[in-house]
Amino acid sequence: MIAFPSVDFQITTNGGAPLTVESPTVSLGGSGWIDVQQVRVPDSSAPLTLGWPSQTSWEATLELRCGTNTVELEALDRHGHLVGSDSLAVTRSGSGCP
Repeated sequence: MIAFPSVDFQITTNGGAPLTVESPTVSLGGSGWIDVQQVRVPDSSAPLTLGWPSQTSWEATLELRCGTNTVELEALDRHGHLVGSDSLAVTRSGSGCP
């Protein structure tokens, strides 16, 4: 049996620091361990559509409103238990924004 070292769930885009985009969506990447079954926004029952480019990294695209968006994500295991969470401030500016 191969043992995989545990990896904390986190958003790694821009080193986890706030960022500004000029589009209505943002592509985020992060890390997570094999116990992550789904990722969702708190208070939402619908999981995000994730890509897993490697065993411990995920990617997702989220819609943004104009201004500062606090993107909060929760990672759940196969039993629906919270195994991690992280947040990132993403500011949308540019076309379509006042």
